[in-house]
Amino acid sequence: VEGGPGAADQSSASLDRRRRRIDRLEADEAAKHVAKFKAVARLRAALVAYQTSREERRERLQEKLSAMNHPISIRRRKSKLSLGTPRRTSTEDQSQYQHAWYRDLLCRLQDNKLNLPRVAHYVFDCVKQVLDCHEEFGHDLYFAMLEQIEDCEYTRV
Repeated sequence: VEGGPGAADQSSASLDRRRRRIDRLEADEAAKHVAKFKAVARLRAALVAYQTSREERRERLQEKLSAMNHPISIRRRKSKLSLGTPRRTSTEDQSQYQHAWYRDLLCRLQDNKLNLPRVAHYVFDCVKQVLDCHEEFGHDLYFAMLEQIEDCEYTRV
């Protein structure tokens, strides 16, 4: 009694259930792939936007730094400093103090000069350039200098 019409219907129904289940699984897999592609596309768009804003900010900072090195800009900043709140020490005393600080750093590192990473030489060159222009190496110039250093140029501790 195996070859009757009921067995054929059962076999066909079972085959239909399998096909529907396989179709659902394939649709689920396709939906997962689409979701992954959308996530990658969103991530890529965010990365492109970040890189664009980073490049714009870097260009603005470079413009500011080059303007700071311009002699007219240096004179303007000196005049603004003198018009501001009175300082505890005179500009000449502060300049002498920073030069002494710079010389002390150089003397301490003289023996290790060859072992220093390139980024340390960059820092010392920046400090020297600021001091040679008779400027104060303050926190604003310090952070501007640090923003110019690429992540690959130093090792985080």
